[in-house]
Amino acid sequence: RDLADGLRRRAVRVLGEANAAGLLPIVVDRPEMKLRLFVSPWDALAATRDFQYWFVNRRPVSARILQQALYRAYQGRPADRHPVCVGHLQLSGDCFDVNVHPGKREIRFRSDRDVFELVSGLVASALLKSNPAAAIIPWSRGAHSSVHEPAAGYQAALALETAPAEAFA
Repeated sequence: RDLADGLRRRAVRVLGEANAAGLLPIVVDRPEMKLRLFVSPWDALAATRDFQYWFVNRRPVSARILQQALYRAYQGRPADRHPVCVGHLQLSGDCFDVNVHPGKREIRFRSDRDVFELVSGLVASALLKSNPAAAIIPWSRGAHSSVHEPAAGYQAALALETAPAEAFA
């Protein structure tokens, strides 16, 4: 079976059917990294940040840059709503540092900026593709609006998907 299918099934078990329903898959395979992200569409944001999980080389991690990248892609979301996310990154050991905290849960990437741009761009692109009308229909900040503003810089997000491998090295 496909790795992404297995990860999706595990996401359903961890997040529950309601939170995992409709997660948008993001899959990137490059020689220096593999990335599997499952993120909520605009209309399925959660009331809490408790449904965000990140793994690097199968180890649960905390990296502020990953959370910031996720929230950048959802820029314009209501302040009381949060994206659901399960992210799996496979990287060589020299691309990140686990010696940030004694518990080895907090990590830093060799190039935080590249990781930030890659993750935020891919998520923004997936959101745009899942709701292309959001880029055309004017966004209203009104309480009754059902249309969400796409993330800033979403045009560049499409280019990130096909960026050369050196962009992440």
